[in-house]
Amino acid sequence: MRNQGAGTRCTNRRRLAALLVLVLAGLWGSDTAMSRKRRRKKPAKAAQKVDPPKKADSMAATPAEGDVPRTGAPDGEKPDAKNPDATPPLADYRNRVLTIGTKPAPPFSMQDSKGEWQGISIQLWREIAKELKLKFKFKKVTLKELISQAESRKLDASVAALTITAKRESRIDFTHPFFTSGLGIAVRSKEKSSTWDTVTRIFSMGMIKVLLALLALLTIIGIIVWLFERKRNAEEFGGGVAQGIGNGLWYSAVTMTTVGYGDKAPRTLGGRLVGLVWMFASIIIISSFTATMTTTLTVSRLESSIKGPKDLANKKVGSVANSTSAAYLKDQGIAVKNYPNVLAALQGVAKGEVDAAVYDAPIMRYLAKSRLRGKVRVLSVTFERQDYGFALPNNSKLREEINRILLKKISQPSYKNIVKRYLGE
Repeated sequence: MRNQGAGTRCTNRRRLAALLVLVLAGLWGSDTAMSRKRRRKKPAKAAQKVDPPKKADSMAATPAEGDVPRTGAPDGEKPDAKNPDATPPLADYRNRVLTIGTKPAPPFSMQDSKGEWQGISIQLWREIAKELKLKFKFKKVTLKELISQAESRKLDASVAALTITAKRESRIDFTHPFFTSGLGIAVRSKEKSSTWDTVTRIFSMGMIKVLLALLALLTIIGIIVWLFERKRNAEEFGGGVAQGIGNGLWYSAVTMTTVGYGDKAPRTLGGRLVGLVWMFASIIIISSFTATMTTTLTVSRLESSIKGPKDLANKKVGSVANSTSAAYLKDQGIAVKNYPNVLAALQGVAKGEVDAAVYDAPIMRYLAKSRLRGKVRVLSVTFERQDYGFALPNNSKLREEINRILLKKISQPSYKNIVKRYLGE
């Protein structure tokens, strides 16, 4: 009985332990499920914490009527696609009046009777500024100041006939070229020639060759006449060989010059036929020789001894101080007399102060035609290429915008018509 009771108690204990295990397992599973449920519900609760935009905030985001937005591109200017809120590159320039330096350099920049600036460069700048919606005023400065004041940013741009050079590019920026030419040489229209100059031209190597050829022809005609006349007209063409040829030469010379002494005359048919042909040929020869002599004497008075840059050595040459032409002459070892401007240099040529002036060819041609009519002339030869551009301070934001419009303008017929009107080119 005792063993039976002990077994019953043991069984009851196992059942109680199993029941306790089941209860604990149920409680643990319930807690785990609740935890998972709470974790799933947390994002939803977090989303509910974000407040919807208030009506007042939406109204504040809309600018009031008449307000000017602080960002965005003005009319005609594309906004930055990567940064649409960035300040437009020309905003600083449009909010003020730009100072544009210039100087008299006809026909690229010059003042009329009212003091208004005009010319090829000026008109091109006006069109570019109009398209970029820029306000500006012109300031008259010297050639040196066009560079130095652009470098120091006292000028927003320099507009004239500025040559683009490596030395200048190291100090300032340039736009693309809008005109290309070269240096020219101006000389007096009527150069005074000395007597010795005239003599040296007459007895030049070319003239000596002509005279020797003419003497050889006279000798040949004299020998032919002597061969026909030496036996049947021994009285006039006889004697030794030297005497006979000399008589024939005398006859041919008298016949050509139509002096007509009559002391020598052919008697044979052959001699007379040769004399007849020689008479008509002499007319042509004398006419040609006379024309050559006249041209030589005329050219000796009108033609300059300077025909190109190689002839400038040992000559008195004028130019403009601080210009590319003065720098070129200095590099070539040619002494230069500097003048304040190109007109003064051309007047120096006209007065005989210098033998020639060297400067930009189109500018000298324009002034020679409009201001110094008949006093100086510009040779057709040009050398040392010159490219004109607008000068700007380094890293100027105007450069790219100006280049974009400048390239478009100079390819249009309207710009070519402006150049033709001023230069006739």
